Amino acid sequence: MDAEGNPSCEKISYVDTEIHREGDDLIAYVTLRAAHEGAPGRSHGGVVAALFDDIFGFVQGVINITAFTGQLTITYRAGTPLHTRLACRVRAGEQNGRKVIMTGELAVVETGQLVAEAHSVFITVDREVLVNSMRDTQT
Repeated sequence: MDAEGNPSCEKISYVDTEIHREGDDLIAYVTLRAAHEGAPGRSHGGVVAALFDDIFGFVQGVINITAFTGQLTITYRAGTPLHTRLACRVRAGEQNGRKVIMTGELAVVETGQLVAEAHSVFITVDREVLVNSMRDTQT
């Protein structure tokens, strides 16, 4: 997550990010730091939502689609600790027309504690149409 292209926003990035593929799942290992804090010692919920949204974007590359987030629902199970290695495991599920369902879980690596779950609906778009429309807006 960063603010590239938005000069009024300070860049925020995940620390120590590693992304691996295990079967149909992608797992991103991340450590959130003080810049991500909401409640004392815990990540801001919006950072957790943005993390899931970012990693769902990597899934798009794996299944070869271009899509936009149509819906993103996060269920928080526990406070997300800072300065702790986390595993964000995500996958694509059912596809119905242009809708692609993706789900995921965020857990503390050391203990396995589940801290959040995500359910999303992505809407696919034609990659060529998107690229052409972006060119049109830049001229």
